[in-house]
Amino acid sequence: MTYHDWIAFIKQHPDEESHLWFLLVELSGKSRSKILLSPQEELSSTLQQALETGVRRLLEEHYPPQYYVGHTYFYGRKFFVNPAVLIPRYDTEVVVEAAIESLLNHPHPKVLDIGTGSGAIAITIQCEVPNASVRATDICQDALFVAKQNALQHHASIEWIHSDLWETVTGSYDLIISNPPYIDSKENLEAMVNDYEPHLALYSPEGGQYHNHQIIKHAKKYLRDQGILILEIHSEHQEALADFAATYFKEVTFRKDHAGRMRVMIARSPL
Repeated sequence: MTYHDWIAFIKQHPDEESHLWFLLVELSGKSRSKILLSPQEELSSTLQQALETGVRRLLEEHYPPQYYVGHTYFYGRKFFVNPAVLIPRYDTEVVVEAAIESLLNHPHPKVLDIGTGSGAIAITIQCEVPNASVRATDICQDALFVAKQNALQHHASIEWIHSDLWETVTGSYDLIISNPPYIDSKENLEAMVNDYEPHLALYSPEGGQYHNHQIIKHAKKYLRDQGILILEIHSEHQEALADFAATYFKEVTFRKDHAGRMRVMIARSPL
């Protein structure tokens, strides 16, 4: 088959177009523009077989293409991923943007990332704010293994901590950040997410708010006087979290993601 044949195939599956292009680009090692400029080029038998398997798993099993190729991209960097970790999303980049902005005036900020997963948030902050001292936790040892591999790839100096929320956390921080589980178990997620991504990183009790509540409630113990807590949140939880966080912080604001959905809670100055 040629690239032209694959482009025609992709056009026949508009609902999966972005995922199919991801497979074609990542497995071929060619950019989308180069593929479009060489439509008559024949694919090697090895590439053809890899694509056919990846496409079959995507279309028949809803298997995430990021897991199939073993990586994804976040904030312009490549991150290893496997089913032990949540796949970093573009929507989460606004969370990191808020963190970077908050650290601009700190000469040597101390940062804690709770529930780091692939390490995308912690590593991105350390790379973008080189003077930051970053620690990151996760309840899952397999997730920490992936995060450590990503840190090595990006030459990021992170202290990794095996911990369930605050269980083994010590120290004080200028910024605590987290993309915790915040999905209600009753919510219907698409099969590609529910069937393959780790439920520990997705679902939270108490209507999806247990982990956010635990982080907000106990953050004071670990934040410095003018410290900041930044959380990724469910868009439907804004009002409830605003009321809850106001008990523990002087100032609570929210920020939308690039798609216009409420995505970030920023709480300043613990009471």
